[in-house]
Amino acid sequence: MAGGEALSQLGGSGAHVDVLVSTERGDSSGRTFLALEDVELLDLREGGGGDSEGAAGKATATATLRVTLRQAVYLTAAQNFAREVRLLPRPPGDRGRAGRTAVGAGDL
Repeated sequence: MAGGEALSQLGGSGAHVDVLVSTERGDSSGRTFLALEDVELLDLREGGGGDSEGAAGKATATATLRVTLRQAVYLTAAQNFAREVRLLPRPPGDRGRAGRTAVGAGDL
């Protein structure tokens, strides 16, 4: 996950976040979409990256989220194949929903 330092200052453990995933630009246009909404952040550790491909190799922090098994599998695939996985802290008490939201390169 990129931007871990800013997230720890804004929320930290117990905060609620939205998860954005940005895909690689390859044969098709890249896009960014809202993968999960209003997820509880359980732990955030600075450091990450390493020899991994995709978002995992560029990570500046590792987050532990309270998610279902299905959501965990989805986020693991995103971490392996996406360019970036980003967590956005929600303001305290905000439980609003955005629904399916995505922006492709052609929409910019």
